[in-house]
Amino acid sequence: MVNDAERDAITLMTRHEGVPVDSANSGRALGGLIDQIRRGRFKRVEPLLFWHTGGAPAHPAYAKDLLPAP
Repeated sequence: MVNDAERDAITLMTRHEGVPVDSANSGRALGGLIDQIRRGRFKRVEPLLFWHTGGAPAHPAYAKDLLPAP
């Protein structure tokens, strides 16, 4: 199941960076990171690294549910 945080993270990464993120591991991790950023957990000058470990092959199977029509 894909929750709102994952859906938002996948949409942001795909639209703004052109990087597909799967809805399981990477999508969940990225959703958590974005949530922490929005809550002010990190300072603006603090460098962040999100390590995308793959999993994009599952992305097309969920594309209709995850990405709004252009």
